Amino acid sequence: MAVVLALIFFAAALTQGTVSGPGEAARWLYYLIVVVWGTRNAALSVVGEIRDRTWDGQRLSRSRRHHDLGKLFGSTITNWFGGAICLAVIMADLFGNRGVAVALIELVYYLAIGVIAQAAALLASLIAAGRRQAHSQFEVFFYQAVGLAAAVAVYYVWASADPAGSILARKAPTDFIVWWGLALDARAFLLLSLAIFTAGR
Repeated sequence: MAVVLALIFFAAALTQGTVSGPGEAARWLYYLIVVVWGTRNAALSVVGEIRDRTWDGQRLSRSRRHHDLGKLFGSTITNWFGGAICLAVIMADLFGNRGVAVALIELVYYLAIGVIAQAAALLASLIAAGRRQAHSQFEVFFYQAVGLAAAVAVYYVWASADPAGSILARKAPTDFIVWWGLALDARAFLLLSLAIFTAGR
């Protein structure tokens, strides 16, 4: 993982003037590794246990919360390793071009979109396991699609307040959000909301 990513970033640095730099490549790779591939691994974590007939024993474990966290991050540890490398490159790019504050805000966003997407995929597979449904390849794809839909929703909401614009949000960024009569900065409000929602997942 580390060697392949290093080669990709090196190639992106060589072609920075014509295509894109390492920072842009790291953003796309983060989405592919953590969000797309990560939701697949999260969806397969419960399915694999059911196929190996080890799920019933784990389901009766006393520490259910630790079990769920282990499933979420244990099955996606390779994805988070690659994602951490991509985040280091993204943060270096943001520190140099947009400042420390923007870099820290974006760090919370990237962590949140990864955790929320993977948690949604895992939750979909857990609900199906609780209903004793079969787990075909199509159903695993459906669990992954739930995670991807959650990621798109997070991206769309976050991009609505992004001054740099985005792929999905084609309108002008929202500067303020009115919440209970208070006009709050949109980026700060969404950042706090994402952090709270991610912790609740």
